[in-house]
Amino acid sequence: QKSISRCSGDKYTLTALWAPAVKEPQLSADSCYQITSKEELYAIPKLSTFACLELQNDIVVNENLLDAEGNPDSTRNDIMYWQPFAFGGIFEGNGHTISGLYTKKQYEAGFFSKLYEGAGKPPVVRNLGIKDSYFEGTPYAGGIVGYIKQSALLVNVFSEATVVARGSAGGIAGAIISKEDWSCLCAPPPLAKPALAKPEWPTMNPSNVTQIINAYNAGRVSSASLYDGTGGIVGQAQDLTLENV
Repeated sequence: QKSISRCSGDKYTLTALWAPAVKEPQLSADSCYQITSKEELYAIPKLSTFACLELQNDIVVNENLLDAEGNPDSTRNDIMYWQPFAFGGIFEGNGHTISGLYTKKQYEAGFFSKLYEGAGKPPVVRNLGIKDSYFEGTPYAGGIVGYIKQSALLVNVFSEATVVARGSAGGIAGAIISKEDWSCLCAPPPLAKPALAKPEWPTMNPSNVTQIINAYNAGRVSSASLYDGTGGIVGQAQDLTLENV
């Protein structure tokens, strides 16, 4: 490796990965963080991994990110980079969308990098749409999440993002790895949610497989691998339940 110094005669090309200044979101009376702006969106990784998060309005990070073929504009130098984060809590989208997310050469790429259980409770993502976004993963990429470990519940979600992976690529989730005990599937929480009385998890237990309910993908999905999966909803999964997708 070469170090950059004022005395060096070498020339270097530096690339800046822009991001907005972060702003911690307000915590509601029912202990859910209220996400209202891209500045608050970028603060999420600094919060608890198992937090309750509620999207209060549509958020645009990069305007008009994709061209007609679903590729990011390579001539732009103002694109803000999205760093996907691991999550094990509740993300309530309230029917809103997040647009203009850009992730490249990330191990697990998506809005979330990974969803995983915490203290025996599955993560929940519901009523959320991802639009005009680009996720490139090595090896996992998905329009909502790159990788799901064990179980999760995704309800009323969609993606219109471009998803590219060297391995498993899926319109909603890149890969899902579950335990071998798939004996019980319990009912998901109610879809109608005018307000949270408290951060409530569904009554799934750790043996449940991932459930994806009421979901669709309208974005381009591709993988460079001849061996890993590529799918409109899920690229690769040990086991899962799909309903109305």
